[in-house]
Amino acid sequence: MTVNHARVRRITVLVVEPGPLEGEVRAPPSKSYTHRALLAGLIAHGRSIIWNPLESGDTLATVELVRAMGGQVEWGIEVARVTSEGPRWVRPSTNCRESGTTLRLGVGVASLLDKPFILYGEGRLNKRPIRPLLDSLAMLGASFLDTGGYPPVAVKGPIGPGSAAIDAGESSQFLSALLMAVSGVEGSVEVRVERLSSKGYVDATVEVLEAYGARIERDGYRWFHVEGPLKASTYYIPGDWSSAAAILAITAGTGGRARVLGLRYPDPQPDSRIVEVLEAYGARVTVGGGWVEVEGGKLDGIEVDVDESPDLAPVVAALGAVACGETRICGITRLRVKESDRVATILGLLGDAGIEARMNGECIAVRGACDVLEGGYTLDSRGDHRIAMAAALLALASRKGGLVRSWRSVDKSYPAFWRDLERLGARIHVQGQDPNTS
Repeated sequence: MTVNHARVRRITVLVVEPGPLEGEVRAPPSKSYTHRALLAGLIAHGRSIIWNPLESGDTLATVELVRAMGGQVEWGIEVARVTSEGPRWVRPSTNCRESGTTLRLGVGVASLLDKPFILYGEGRLNKRPIRPLLDSLAMLGASFLDTGGYPPVAVKGPIGPGSAAIDAGESSQFLSALLMAVSGVEGSVEVRVERLSSKGYVDATVEVLEAYGARIERDGYRWFHVEGPLKASTYYIPGDWSSAAAILAITAGTGGRARVLGLRYPDPQPDSRIVEVLEAYGARVTVGGGWVEVEGGKLDGIEVDVDESPDLAPVVAALGAVACGETRICGITRLRVKESDRVATILGLLGDAGIEARMNGECIAVRGACDVLEGGYTLDSRGDHRIAMAAALLALASRKGGLVRSWRSVDKSYPAFWRDLERLGARIHVQGQDPNTS
């Protein structure tokens, strides 16, 4: 599929023909690590070099935040350079677009400024909670003005040394943002953690901060002692497991065989758990030095708790649609505050495909079609990038393929997604134009 990007905004429907994936592709760079490396470069003094950064809608929002706080960012081929003397008040605000990571980590960094800085977003971002983070920063001297615990928010510091407690049960980004903020404090800060979800993303934050010179002591995930300053560094971004999980799941669901390069395993990224999820479904998974290969086959329904890796839920549900028997996806509470209400959008997507899916207690129960997905349906991503990737699985694994609406939503995290599917043999073309939608 060769797309003229000058015209792509007018294209509304993607035609995805059925068929298995075969071959190999390289995982895109990690979105999570790119955010963290850019912001660590802003907090540090000097010129940091970031190899293999991800260029996507979300990470470009973070680039704009860095520039709004006085950092200079040069984006080249496979490298980004951040030059900074620490966060400075240059502009009064930044638009975080639809990036929750940009917003929450940005709130943390803004607490290092001595003037109010406003962060806001688009779409559902202004409905994503931030109050636990604000309360923790206030313990260190920050003040804020928000809209009842949601963006837009104005943050003013600077925070100082001391101690703070945080409840990160709703999102690990609260703790990651606090750790990143206190790495820019003159002196040390003790952080006590009351609850925590998606622990792997905190490990990723610690990994980046230590690479930039932070000294961090910890007692598991209950207590952290952080001392800066951060120093300019050279950092290499690993492959993105959240994006790779979609390719690996689609391969398993279509009965294909594909290898994804550029992946560390084990890896702190919670979505590396896709390896054990696919094995539980019955796919054959081989992990090599820097790559993972999946071979599909007969899949059987499973029960899986996605509380620690909520971004896997859409493709796990799509695999459940293909598998035999029932799949139960539990630990779904935090799915409701993502780019969409992902409980509703997952159920809606499966309904588009004629799959029986329902809430069963605190789980989504999916009645699999056992390799007999009819296809020929129109699948609506509801503007959510993870739902669009799950839609691709449902179309490719069916008899007649399908149409995918709002397919460009993948630009948020994995702009090369459809191109990589083509490299693995998928037959895709665009259909229809509408000057008012994308």
